[in-house]
Amino acid sequence: MSSASTNLDKSLMHGVAWTAAVQWLTQILSWSATPILWAVLGPANYGIVAMAMVFTMFIEMASDFGMAQAVVKHHELTPHQIAQVNSLCVLFGLAGWAIGCATAYPIALIYDVPALTAVVVVSSSSFLFSAFRSVPLALMQRDLQFKEIARNQAVNGTVQPAAMILFAVVFRLGYWSLVFGAVLAAMVTSWLAVRMRPTPFAWPRLADLRGVLSFGSHMIGMRFSYYLTTASDLFIAGKLFGIAGVGAYQGALNIAAMPAEKISGLAMRVMPPIISAVQHDARQLRRYILAFTEIVSLVTVPAGVGLALVAADILNAWLPDWAPAIVPLQVLALAGIQRSTLPIIPSTAAMIGLSRVSMRISVWCSVLMPIAFVVGAWYWDIAGLAYAWLFVYPIFCVPYYVVVFRQIEMPTGTFLRSLLPAVTSAALMAAAVLLAHHFVYPTATPGIRAIADAAIGAATYGLALITFHRGRLVAMKDFYRTMRSA
Repeated sequence: MSSASTNLDKSLMHGVAWTAAVQWLTQILSWSATPILWAVLGPANYGIVAMAMVFTMFIEMASDFGMAQAVVKHHELTPHQIAQVNSLCVLFGLAGWAIGCATAYPIALIYDVPALTAVVVVSSSSFLFSAFRSVPLALMQRDLQFKEIARNQAVNGTVQPAAMILFAVVFRLGYWSLVFGAVLAAMVTSWLAVRMRPTPFAWPRLADLRGVLSFGSHMIGMRFSYYLTTASDLFIAGKLFGIAGVGAYQGALNIAAMPAEKISGLAMRVMPPIISAVQHDARQLRRYILAFTEIVSLVTVPAGVGLALVAADILNAWLPDWAPAIVPLQVLALAGIQRSTLPIIPSTAAMIGLSRVSMRISVWCSVLMPIAFVVGAWYWDIAGLAYAWLFVYPIFCVPYYVVVFRQIEMPTGTFLRSLLPAVTSAALMAAAVLLAHHFVYPTATPGIRAIADAAIGAATYGLALITFHRGRLVAMKDFYRTMRSA
């Protein structure tokens, strides 16, 4: 193995170690805070924020024009060019806040919810604060400074839930608890990022940034398409099912996304600079993609299946007001399995020169998914939105895999085999839990049943991995040791 490869392996292990530690910390805090917030706020308060998010998500995705990813990809940028990009990000952030303020009242009119005006104005202020951290964090990511990035994420994952609980429980601020918590976290983490990696400013010149802006335009095309795909379900839920309906759906969406978001988020923080460094080496690209896919799937597949199995009992036992979220949560938990392994593929496409092709695929997906959401909602109400994620979205993602696998010469069977240990073990786990439901404790209370399901599921999954996939576990352990000793 070459010296460059071993250095990358070592950086990768450091990145995974730090990011994983922070992800688990923030996951514990998030899981602890969510039931409290759900119980105190209820679906209606979440619904107001979800309606605002439909529009603020779009502004957020365009607020840095893909400049952060451009900094990670383009290692040849000079300090003066980076200073110009830094200034450009702040200008885009300021423009995003201005757009949010200008559109706040029309958004409130669309939903006929007057409270949305102030919510959108205040929520949009986070775009300006976040703009100051875009380039500093991108530089840390490019230079593989994962420890510093993890510290920033730890602060964000601590401040946001703590602030939300404080505002909701102590000050009784209702939906403002969610808004103020997010804005405060953006302010604190931006200040911390600037302190960690001070970056100068310079007035942007188009002639100096043509390559960066071209790459950024492709990223914005992908982000805009992703926005249309992911926000259209919330818009449809808000128009068809009202504040409580969209609140229940948004809550289910947030909970279902947690396992995939935390684990795939780990990959997306660590992998882009690694992929960028080996973007011309197909063998190394295959190696890293397969390793991360297998590792991510070992966590997200059982988490998604397990959440689908216990969702009804958990909500019925401890959060009965959220009963309308049961079916969407079950379906979205299963849909999150596929979404957890997808992000690395479009990211790889962008880093290996396929950003334009990836953008075109995203555009088609953004056109077709809203149609699927409308059809699903028409026939199956809120659950129909979740069915579209489970059954339709994976079909539209196939072209991503095709173009990337063709470019890096990855056989489809090889990729699918990397998912086999997690999928087969999770299937045995589900079978064990369902059998226990019917034959061991059919009359148990929902709370007891949920606890028993979790224990039986975890034990069965671990036993299945050790029994049927010991070879893969040993191979991953050897892979870890190799990179650690690199």
